[in-house]
Amino acid sequence: MSFGFRSSSLVKAIRLSKKLHAHFADNDKQFYEFHDEGRQISIALVDVEAAASGQTPTDTQLADLESAARDSCSVLDDLFKALDKYHELNTQGANGLRTRLGAVVSQLNACSALLVGDSPAKSMHEVATPASLREPPTSYDQVMESIRRLREPPTSYDQVMESIRRQNPSSRDLAERALTWIICAARPLRAQELQTALAISEDGTLHEENIPQVEYIITACSDLVVVDQESSIFSLAHDTMQEYFDRTLDHWFTEPNLKIAKACVALLSSDWVGALVEYASKFWSHHLRRAPGAQRDDWVISFLESELITRALSYGDIYYTTSQATGLHLAAYFGLDVCVETFIQRSHDPNVPVGRGWTPISCAVRGNHCSTIKVLVRCGAKIDMRCHDFNPWAIQEAVQGSLYDVVELLLDLEAQLGSGIKTWAYRDAKSIALQTAVARGDRKMISLLLSKGASIDFLHEGYTALMLAAHEEDTAMTRLLIDHGANINATGRDGVTALINTFSLSGTRSNTNQAKVLLESRADTEPCDSAGRTVLARAADLGNEEMVKLLIDHGSRVEGDPSGWTPLYLAVHDGHIEVVKLLLEAGADPDVKTDLQQISSLTLAKELVQSHYMGKKQADILALLRAHRRQLGWQDWLGSYFQ
Repeated sequence: MSFGFRSSSLVKAIRLSKKLHAHFADNDKQFYEFHDEGRQISIALVDVEAAASGQTPTDTQLADLESAARDSCSVLDDLFKALDKYHELNTQGANGLRTRLGAVVSQLNACSALLVGDSPAKSMHEVATPASLREPPTSYDQVMESIRRLREPPTSYDQVMESIRRQNPSSRDLAERALTWIICAARPLRAQELQTALAISEDGTLHEENIPQVEYIITACSDLVVVDQESSIFSLAHDTMQEYFDRTLDHWFTEPNLKIAKACVALLSSDWVGALVEYASKFWSHHLRRAPGAQRDDWVISFLESELITRALSYGDIYYTTSQATGLHLAAYFGLDVCVETFIQRSHDPNVPVGRGWTPISCAVRGNHCSTIKVLVRCGAKIDMRCHDFNPWAIQEAVQGSLYDVVELLLDLEAQLGSGIKTWAYRDAKSIALQTAVARGDRKMISLLLSKGASIDFLHEGYTALMLAAHEEDTAMTRLLIDHGANINATGRDGVTALINTFSLSGTRSNTNQAKVLLESRADTEPCDSAGRTVLARAADLGNEEMVKLLIDHGSRVEGDPSGWTPLYLAVHDGHIEVVKLLLEAGADPDVKTDLQQISSLTLAKELVQSHYMGKKQADILALLRAHRRQLGWQDWLGSYFQ
């Protein structure tokens, strides 16, 4: 060019880039050559500014500049393809290569802007200058000042977003859609998921050839976004950005959640099986709930009533029950309140059960959607309708899922609606739900249900809530029930009490910590189980020394129980010598015979020694019993037999 810039410099750079592209993959050391070529391109482009300063370009010069810009863009294409392949080198090495290439990009954007519209210089000036300064440029110096200002980093997020809007249409569209997904996503998106999302066109078609490279996304977003090298997850570059976009979302983006919802539905309606399907299945309704105005649209209603919805349920927890589900049931499950109203207005029954008994209310409960439950009740749904086999009532379903807000809402609705909803079968649902909470060890739910009037001593299937709690490990839960007035000595099925239920159903273990809590609260130590055994007899049979001592200390009698066995006899039989010691110290008589077999503990020990049962252990027990009798001054009539 006549003013000092030669397009041959860029041609040389192009050739060097091709050489680099050919050899870079085979030798990582070529990275440094890559760095040099990028630097040469940057220098060549700076020549444009230096040589043109103070001059008004002629038509020929503008044509040369246009040619240089085209050639430079081609160079950049080659460079960025290499960068995509060696992203780690780009982001972690090369002593600031990204910074230099960023300068190259700015220069090229400036060159491109010069050639836009009927008045290139004026267009460039308007792109780079605030509105208050948008006056027609009077010299080429003003154009170059605009180029300089483009290269200056913005001082606020507003300025960054404005600069994104000033990009060429394709870059601006890519940036806005990428930011929409990253900002509004229900969970962080992996790189492949975001790339797939950005390849979905407005008509819902996925074009694989349009999947953008990660580096292009980051560049288009002006480094507002980053991707983690280990997890490949996209995120905003700083936490303050999320706060900023939470405040300004509607200003920068038009109906972002609706656009995402449409893209998700389009993906689920296709045969695509790659990235983003799992996200679309789980969260399409999340985004649609944030765009309630669209829930009456035909495409939403049609999707809920079509077989395509099955794919959206494949990652849910009611998939196996929805073969007969209606659009109303699914709208309730996904929390689409406007859709629910629409279906009911179209004469859908708000109480119809499907599958294994699922009603719209139970679907809304399973989905944890309080607002949907309110809509259903307002439209005539009954909260006392039986649901499915596992949790017959909606409130039990909510307790099972630890859905505290839903439980509180259902209980408040019950109170508001009054006795009109309390069918005979439903009257105990709240108290049954309490036992469900105990079985789950959910103390927060227990407190909530008790505060709303659940019966603490209600017997369900033969057990009270306290009996169930005593069988678990959580002593704090037991104390909570006792503090709320639970009857410690209530008797359930087969004579079971809370203290008896500290033993396992198989009788092979006992929970001493729970027993301690109950005994400290004055639990009766003498009740018997269905076999007639006292708690002490069961503890002695198990050889649980701590439990035996605890019971003795709290007044348990060491004599025989209605089953006909004595605790001492059971301890001797199973060879629990330490338990035998405890019982003897508590006054157990080794000569007392059992009611069933009319044999004493001492005689049993003799017979076991004779049969060599348990060997030395039984001999030690026999010696212990003899010593105990001798201490009491009794004649050891068995002594001569064993001498």
